[in-house]
Amino acid sequence: MPPRGDRPTLALVGAKGRFARAILQILAMREDRWGEIRLLCDGMTTGTHTVRGREQRIETLTPESLRGVDIALFNLSAEATTRWAQIAVDAGAIVVDASGGHRLEDGVPLVLPEVNPERVHDHPRGIVSIPGPVALTAIDTAWVLHQGWRLRELVVTGLIASVSPGSVGMERLRAELDAVAGRRDIGLQAGDVRRALSDLPDDSPFPAPLALNVVPVVGTTREDGWTTLERKFADELRKVLDLPDLAVMATFVQVPVVTNHSLSVHATFQRRVVVERARQALVEAINDYEGAVILVKMEPEALEKNGYSFRFTDLEEALRHHGKPEVFNSDQGSQFTSEGFTGVLKREVDGALLHAAFFLGPKSFYRALREMKP
Repeated sequence: MPPRGDRPTLALVGAKGRFARAILQILAMREDRWGEIRLLCDGMTTGTHTVRGREQRIETLTPESLRGVDIALFNLSAEATTRWAQIAVDAGAIVVDASGGHRLEDGVPLVLPEVNPERVHDHPRGIVSIPGPVALTAIDTAWVLHQGWRLRELVVTGLIASVSPGSVGMERLRAELDAVAGRRDIGLQAGDVRRALSDLPDDSPFPAPLALNVVPVVGTTREDGWTTLERKFADELRKVLDLPDLAVMATFVQVPVVTNHSLSVHATFQRRVVVERARQALVEAINDYEGAVILVKMEPEALEKNGYSFRFTDLEEALRHHGKPEVFNSDQGSQFTSEGFTGVLKREVDGALLHAAFFLGPKSFYRALREMKP
């Protein structure tokens, strides 16, 4: 490993939010190949992030702050990224764009490592883009099945959380929920929820109230009848899969959920699909991604006084079959932070390093972590 001064410099541009925290957590779990890591944001801030075990200040994004950067990972708005990405490229950096600013532009590869990693080297404009979070939900699975059975068309119904369009959507939903909390007299007649929200600012990112409601428009409606997100979803799938003629019919509905989108996908293939072979292909593909992955199904046994009691026999059997993992990565759901789940981990995974994904769970999870041996 070369000295840190000889390693590439990484800049996280748009470092104030959850995205930057998630990237830094991932970097902390992997071999440190970077030299300097810069935290930059568009505008003044006093925020900090933990980098290599130390608190590091987030700096203001300027042309000077991009000098000497080798890789610049952007997560600004699409408009701001379009402006600053070219400045970064002119300063000598390769830009990795996580915004929607360049995903569908010519000369910018749209890369998902599990599908088309070779495209990362083909960046004539100095910019590489990654798919949006909704498209990411479907692309890898669609790719695996396409390899065996050749995709012909997709019919997709999406339940889109308030995190699309970003943190402003989450904050608006929370404000609306606060305004209607405990109001049992609303949600019964047309327009009464909107009237209940009349004291809130009128700059909502949603075209209608989201609390106590679902909104059948995500983004804006185009002249061809599709919404902007529906069209982007279809075009991103076609570009990453390199299937320009793939038929995609997507219907997206905004739902009053803070994070986590949900998609129902009906796929039609050119070849006859054998269900068991398709399932096996998906499992094998998952296990190819950086080691074995345990798929856990948890079923509620009974509704108890304080909530659901889950059966973790599948988790126990998987751990015993595959052996103790070096890293155990959980989602943020309450089932993964319950006493039942952490109890299985304490019993079966004692001594392993656990890492709690991108979201912090309740105290029971961290009690389990503290009680485990390093």
